[in-house]
This record gives sequence, structure tokens and C-alpha cells, in this order.
Amino acid sequence: MSGNDCANTVVIAKVTTDLHCEAGTVTVSYSYTKTTSKGTVTSTIGTVVITVQPVHEYNIMFPEDLYGDCEDLRDTANVIDGGELACDVLAVNVSDKRYNGATLNGAPVAECYKIFRTFTVINWCQYDERCGEPMQWAVIVPHDGYGVNVLVRDKDMDEEEEIYYEEGDTGDKIADPSELVEEFDFNNENNSNCSYTEGDYFAWMYTQYIFVHDDVRPEVLDPSEQVFYQNKNTCSSTVAIEFAAQDLCSTNTEVQQVPALAGNLAIERVKLNGAELPSWLTVTPSHALNGDNKGTNSWVVTGTGDASQLPIGDHKLTVIVRDDCGNLSLAKDIPFSIKDTNGIAPICYHGLSTDLMKNPDNGNGEMAIWATDFKASEVADCNAKTVGVKENIPDNQYYVVKDSGADGIADGVWDSHDGLNEAGIPTSPQTSVIFDCDDAKVTQVAVRLYTKDALGNWAWCETYAIVTDARKVCPSAAASAAIGGAITTENKEAWKG
Repeated sequence: MSGNDCANTVVIAKVTTDLHCEAGTVTVSYSYTKTTSKGTVTSTIGTVVITVQPVHEYNIMFPEDLYGDCEDLRDTANVIDGGELACDVLAVNVSDKRYNGATLNGAPVAECYKIFRTFTVINWCQYDERCGEPMQWAVIVPHDGYGVNVLVRDKDMDEEEEIYYEEGDTGDKIADPSELVEEFDFNNENNSNCSYTEGDYFAWMYTQYIFVHDDVRPEVLDPSEQVFYQNKNTCSSTVAIEFAAQDLCSTNTEVQQVPALAGNLAIERVKLNGAELPSWLTVTPSHALNGDNKGTNSWVVTGTGDASQLPIGDHKLTVIVRDDCGNLSLAKDIPFSIKDTNGIAPICYHGLSTDLMKNPDNGNGEMAIWATDFKASEVADCNAKTVGVKENIPDNQYYVVKDSGADGIADGVWDSHDGLNEAGIPTSPQTSVIFDCDDAKVTQVAVRLYTKDALGNWAWCETYAIVTDARKVCPSAAASAAIGGAITTENKEAWKG
């Protein structure tokens, strides 16, 4: 191949990588393509394989023990922050175990409780899935109240790492021969490592001790407005009164919320209107384990009381809660009210018929009808005459309105012309109604029969009255007139007939 031939030659290098955690092989294949007068010729020059050996070097900074006065102890130290120094990918799992401290007469002797916070760190670049759960192969790092820095080094790059432990609070993260560790305990019965992994040490376990002192009161939260309504048939009221409290210390100190659904706060005392909680009311707890309300304990007080136990009006629960360190909240009132906002509808008599008579005072045709004349039967209400007592609506609490219209004649529309407000309630309630000659023109007049209870609640039914003028006391609709004259055709011939 002459020098001129090189002008038509292209050398191609193809790179193929097979790397895991930046270690493995890099293969470079070389070939050339030459274009000649007889066509294109391709030929392989050769292949070069570059092997990248894994090097595992990293730092793990396990934290010192903590003594907290309800501090934010849940914000754990980042034990692997910036720890990877070579071909490594570290991950950490944190779990808590909580143990209550010693008590005397219900009060803590020293710390309220202890948290044993266990960190498990795994190097995914050394782990093999055939090992299963990595925690069982973890090296147990001896506890030190000042914390421990684990330094993993491979000085000779021979894939046999050296391990150093240095004190956490004074360590400089520089491997010192005096800190070299040669004997290890593994987190399994056989005290062995997993044979499938790169090296013996790919997971580490350390337990930090946290001593929590808590003299902070839990807090009962401000409640929302709660209104319940009386049952008009039984005069009883069913309530579901909700309230909540928080213990910020527990929320701030625990990584996982240890208490179950019942929560970490207990009811110390609940009173109803200043008296002990009656047996017909039940307190049921719940607990928010997740989200923005994590650590919030809530309760609902449920039950049904009759009109003497839960009368119409305002009431309150008074609540004190206790955390599991013996701290009591301040007493908090949880107000609620029992209301009756509905009247009891009367039962209407339909088709009452009346005939007009002449009023001797003005000569008009009129007839007065009592509201109770439209009452078909009695109706009872829990707050009819006396609040809290079920009895019949008294006759003097029945009212009647007829359809009058804008010009005094019934028009089939209930509005202000009938003396009603926007809610359909009489503005000047009357216990009787007067029908007149205008009503006789319509004959069938729409009527509303109202009841009003002792709380001012209105209700009504609709009926009608048939108004007649059999006595002819009303003036005729139009005067009679005589018609005179002759009737002819267009030819002016007289029409016969």
C-alpha cells in the first residue's frame, strides 16, 4: 500500500465498557477501512483490553451519644456525608428502639427514656445479591460514647482493605497504624462474612445511645367549632366531640414513631360541664403516624344524651392529657353546642269551606277563621312550649296566612305581598285570617298554616280554603244593561227572527 493509498484509509477505534462502580474492563477494538478502485476493504488491526481494578476506600462517621432536653434529636447525623473516596456507593439505614427510664412514684429518676439508634451502612459496590439481607453480614462496630469513625483503606490496592477505628470527636480521618483493627464481630450466629462479596467487610452496624430528658408539657390544641343537633323525635342528642394534643418532644426525638395507633399521650382527666364524664360518653383515641400531623394524638368523645343530660345550649369538655414522661398539659376547654334549628310542621286540614257574612260595622262580606281551624291533628315537639320537654304545640302558637297578591287577590305566589319575609316567615304573625269578597272571586284560596316553637323555629304546611258568597253579600261583578234597536242586513232589509 503506497503513501497515496493512505489518503483513502480511515482508522476506527470502538470502545466497549463493562464497569460496575467504576471498576471492570474497557475494551478498545481497532480496524481500518480503505477505499480502492476495486471497492472498500475493511480489516481488523487488533484489540486492547484495559482492566480497572476496584479500590474501596471510604469513611463512616458514627455519631457520639446524645443527652437531650427534648431537643430535635430526630435529625440524625449524616454518617456517610462525603465518605466515598474511591469506587464506592454507600447507603445508610437508621432505626430506633425506645426504652422507658426508671421511675419513682410515676416520675422519671433520671432520663425519661433511652433511644438506642442503630445505623447500618452498606457499600453497594461490594455487596452481592446472593448474600440476601445485608444486615446479617454487618460488622458490629464497638460502642464508644464519643462516636467512632470507621476508615476503610486499600493502601496496596490489592483488594484487601485495612480497617481503622478512631474516636469520633477527636478523629482526623487519617489512618493511623495504631488504630488498625484486625478482629471483627459479625451480626450473625456464625460470626462470619458472606463469601460472595468483594472483600470481607461491606456492611457496618453501630448503635448510638440517646438519653432524653423531658419536662415539657404536652399541649391540647385549640379546637374548631363543634355543633350537634337535637333529634326532634326522641329529644336526645348524639355527639362526636373531637380534640387533639401534641407532645413535641416525642415527635422530635424518634426516627420512627414508636407508639401504636393509640398514640404516646394519655387522657389524665376529662370533665363534662365541670362534672365527671358520665358513663354514656366514651373516649376513643387515635394517633397520626405520618404526614404533617405526625405525633398528633386525637380523641373523639361519643355518646347520646337525653334532653336533661344534653339540653339545648352551650357545653364544654375540660381536658388534661399526660405524656409518657409524666408531664401534664394545662386544662383546656373544648366547647360544643346543642341546637334545634328546625320547627315541627303542622298537619293541615284540606278544603275548609266557609261562606261570607255581612260585617255589620262596614257592610262588607267577610268571614274570620282561626289558624287552629286548619289544624287536622296535634303535633308534638321537644321544644314546643318548654325547652327540653316534648309536648303538643299550643293553639296560640299556630298562625295562618292567606294568599293575597299585590292587589289583594290571590295570585298563587308567596311573597312580601302576603306579609312574608325572604325565608317565607310571617312578619306580623296572626292567629286568625279574614276572608272577603276578593277571595270569593277566586273561590279556592291558598293558605299556609304555621307553627312556632319555644326556640323561635318556624315550620308550615300548605292547604286551601273554599270561599263562597251564598248569601249574596258581595256586590255583583258588573251591573246589568238593556240593549235596544233594529237589526238589518247590508241591503237595509229587516232581519227576521
